[in-house]
Amino acid sequence: MGKPGRQANFELLRIIAMFMVVILHWNTNSGLLLDVGSPVTGAGVWSLVTESVCIVAVNVYVLISGYFLSSCTFSFRRVAQVLVQTLFYTVLIPPVLALVGVLSWSEVLNPYHIWNSIFPVQSGHYWFVSAYVVLCLLSPFFNAGLETLSQKRMQQLLAALLFFFCIGKSFSPLQFALDRFGYDFGWFAVLYLTGGYLKKYGMPRL
Repeated sequence: MGKPGRQANFELLRIIAMFMVVILHWNTNSGLLLDVGSPVTGAGVWSLVTESVCIVAVNVYVLISGYFLSSCTFSFRRVAQVLVQTLFYTVLIPPVLALVGVLSWSEVLNPYHIWNSIFPVQSGHYWFVSAYVVLCLLSPFFNAGLETLSQKRMQQLLAALLFFFCIGKSFSPLQFALDRFGYDFGWFAVLYLTGGYLKKYGMPRL
């Protein structure tokens, strides 16, 4: 199948999600987010509200990926592009930061740091890239399942996955060992399959 054309509504959604990611990183690094026992401030409440609204940003990205990639042929070039872009940051940026004094050369030349920088996916240097690359590599199998399984069977599968990765843990007062708060490949797989399902069957009731 050919490469899908761009659609303005999805492009706008990507832009909004990108802006939401910026807000999430700002909240994390600003120190304004409310924590247990911390004094309640107006800025803290506002940060908490924006965090709650924007926390879906990564989910939106992966849903869009599933929506489009589920009907595309697999390409190693797509995976290679992500890896090259990631290596640019992990390998080249630290020496630049060392030159301007932000990092020390001992940190940059640390063998453990170098090894993680050369293998960013396997080391989880950036959690999103690690989960996304694995998702892309397994996408042909997901696509085959979406093509082969009936709509009813897909609904049953998605319901089971949602219960395991989302609904079930929502009622537990303790964190499960496998709970990564959605920051892992397992949840990405659920989102990808959901996006693929929506692409194939839509949501007629909406």
